[in-house]
Amino acid sequence: MLPLRPRRAALLPLLLSLGCASSTKSSGGASADSADASGADDSGATAARAAACVVEGGRPAGWADETHGKRADPDLSVLQTDQVRSMTLTVAAADWAAAFTELEALIGTEFGAGGGPGGGGGPPDDGGGPPDDGGGGGGGDPLSLLDGEPSYIPADVTVDGATWCGVGLRAKGNATLVQTWAAGVEKLPLRLNFDKFESERPELDDQRFFGWEELALANGQGDGTLMREVLMDELLVSEGVPAARRGYWSLSLDTGEGPRLLGVYVALEDPADHLLEDTFGDDSGNLYKPEGDCSDFTCFDEASFEKKTNEEEADYSDVQAFVAALNADRTDAEAWRAGLEAVFAVDAFLRWFAVNTVAENWDTYGGLAHNYYLYANPSDGGRLTWIPWDHNLALAASFMTSGDPLHADVGEEWPLIHHLLADPVYAARYRALLAEALDGQAAPAQMAARAATLKALLQPALFAGGEGENDPTLFSSAVAHDAAIDALVDHMTSRRAEVEAALAR
Repeated sequence: MLPLRPRRAALLPLLLSLGCASSTKSSGGASADSADASGADDSGATAARAAACVVEGGRPAGWADETHGKRADPDLSVLQTDQVRSMTLTVAAADWAAAFTELEALIGTEFGAGGGPGGGGGPPDDGGGPPDDGGGGGGGDPLSLLDGEPSYIPADVTVDGATWCGVGLRAKGNATLVQTWAAGVEKLPLRLNFDKFESERPELDDQRFFGWEELALANGQGDGTLMREVLMDELLVSEGVPAARRGYWSLSLDTGEGPRLLGVYVALEDPADHLLEDTFGDDSGNLYKPEGDCSDFTCFDEASFEKKTNEEEADYSDVQAFVAALNADRTDAEAWRAGLEAVFAVDAFLRWFAVNTVAENWDTYGGLAHNYYLYANPSDGGRLTWIPWDHNLALAASFMTSGDPLHADVGEEWPLIHHLLADPVYAARYRALLAEALDGQAAPAQMAARAATLKALLQPALFAGGEGENDPTLFSSAVAHDAAIDALVDHMTSRRAEVEAALAR
């Protein structure tokens, strides 16, 4: 196991080098200053969008309750993987330029200062990793590569002729954002918040996008297939693990000179939106996104457990109880297990951990202390339940860990793995779940079949206009895309053999 939580100064050059190593094609995207148009300005569409945002009767003229209003049941077609839908973001040129100026300050490098697009490759599998030195990142999170969180700017979102006005838009992410920025690729990972500016613009109160309040837009950085997020989330759900719903969208950006293509994104629901109600039947519990010095659960501090629900209530007793129970004396194993299971859904975590191990995903707990949520499920007595997040680097050989399916090398710096697998009862359960996870959608034949279906959907959207013309940023050719898909399936085949050999020991 590598040293705990490598620091920002060490991670930044390493991750930029990964972007260079996996370069597929230099960007065709424009900078904030040039904003070169890739298509003719559609004056009719511009006029229609402007008319839709004129306030009439307390709402934008283009507002329809069915599509724009707050509703209990969201339109699931927004997050489907059987089509690639199109969306145009219209942003004032000054706002887009200001966003780039802010990002330059937050990241500490100029746009396009180094590295190549990373869509065609991924992390090396030689077991190397960054040293544990250097300073901390923004916000007290030692894993953050940014000196703070990007600000939202207003954008109008147009889909199928309908417009959502004054939507909050910002860059999102950490390593993926930094690598894309360094490569000079305008297809940044993004986040949309549809009622972000409701306090300044009351006509946008409780604005929703077909029922969705927020969407995360993953750009495919580091994933030459543009499938890893989708395949991993589908695998998790098939094994009974909660995961975000997802769908493909082709985005264009208009900063005043007509829309230019950004490329195909994977849109993901925000876990605080409908996932909690739909999965657990109750969304009133505390939802945490751990990031910071104590996000490995060796300790507790409020700063490491950001609340995503009930933010105004200073009650962290549930997560405090979990950290205390996990790190309690284990001499009496039965009493320790009882104390832990009273506050934490252990079996649900072990199930996720087994699936995550079969697939291999190093960009999460056990490799880096981020990319997961904890939900205090009211339907389960308030016990915390594990919700995984961010899988663009899944389904690939391990980079931050040894790759041992039984995790014999994991030390007490990762107590949620070490303590559980050191317990014979939990270790036996984990082995059973590991064997169970080998079948079903993780089986190489099934993974290959699903990948072939997604390939047939994606390649027309990525390459129909010519090599790299339809997604001119992170994907160079259909040949490279095919090779990345083959590598993913080959990984699942070799990984299956590794897990079977480990279980036979």
